[in-house]
Amino acid sequence: MLASRRAPRVRRMRFSCGMLSAAKADGLVTRNVVDDVKPPEVIAKNPRGSLTTEQALAVLAASANVEGTRWWVAVLDGIRQSERLGALIEGLDLDAGTLRVDWQLEELRSEHGCEPLADGRWSCLTKRGSSCPQRRFKVKPSLEYIHLYGRLALIRPKSGKSRTVPLIPPVVAVLREYLEATKDRPNPYGLLWRHEDGRPYLPHEDQQLWRDLLFRAGVISQEQTKPPKDRAPGTPGIPTTHWARHTTATALMELGIDAKIVGEIVGHVDE
Repeated sequence: MLASRRAPRVRRMRFSCGMLSAAKADGLVTRNVVDDVKPPEVIAKNPRGSLTTEQALAVLAASANVEGTRWWVAVLDGIRQSERLGALIEGLDLDAGTLRVDWQLEELRSEHGCEPLADGRWSCLTKRGSSCPQRRFKVKPSLEYIHLYGRLALIRPKSGKSRTVPLIPPVVAVLREYLEATKDRPNPYGLLWRHEDGRPYLPHEDQQLWRDLLFRAGVISQEQTKPPKDRAPGTPGIPTTHWARHTTATALMELGIDAKIVGEIVGHVDE
């Protein structure tokens, strides 16, 4: 079983150490930098919006538990938040060590499905499209999507096409444990990561859990864990989940990986 949330920090750190050891064995790095890790400083200002090596290692150590696998994939593979939340189990091939990114989770807006009247009103006599009995999702006709429930749907990735993301051996190992630990969890939508009752994680929930993780890892202050609207004036840093994506791209570039390959891995488009 994966380490519990209450497992000693030194035990959880083995996951990060194993990740770096695998990278060293593959010739991607010359040494295991986890041996030299110092406690990360609380982020004040970070114009790049990414984590340092020490901070990333602390985050991986703090998330070495059943629910933490999606943060490992976020930090080590640069997958967008919406792509993580919409990742399907069927896209995971642990024998090949890959995750296929086919969908992203989105909340879709609704529009009127009834007939417009000459005076600018609608035949349903409601003002808002979401209140129309014949409402429909406001999406392009060419957009392929799978409706889950309410406003939630799976749509194709931002790049417009699927991509396959490579997973390093330590990530494959923790994902195997995760699948075993959650095999009896309800999964009506086939999602890889989901609540215990099978519901998908919503974007705002995911952001809050990310900030809480950064606090446990000693990367941000407790004030920074609050939603932006609730923070004290002048509180530095906006630690969104996009930091994980930037961290992946920065780390790959620093390892000398060609920029085109980095773009293919993280699915860069004009953002």
